[in-house]
Amino acid sequence: MAANERVLVTGAGGFIGHALVNRLKAEGCFVRGVDIKYPEYESTKADEFEILDLVSIRFTTWPPIWAASVISLLFTPTSPATTS
Repeated sequence: MAANERVLVTGAGGFIGHALVNRLKAEGCFVRGVDIKYPEYESTKADEFEILDLVSIRFTTWPPIWAASVISLLFTPTSPATTS
């Protein structure tokens, strides 16, 4: 992956997503992480991190965090948990 690439990682608070954020940062990428929680065992290295529930959010009113002018790649390492 090219350095200075802008990447959005959903599930960035989980084990796999957090490891992916660390890897992308080590490669020189700008990383925006999104999850319903922060990583539990270590602070995130993401340049930006937002607490969002992507399962229940209304996409008609939500700001486009993956807009083409901002993010060039999207990684979703896991599927979202079901909510009741």
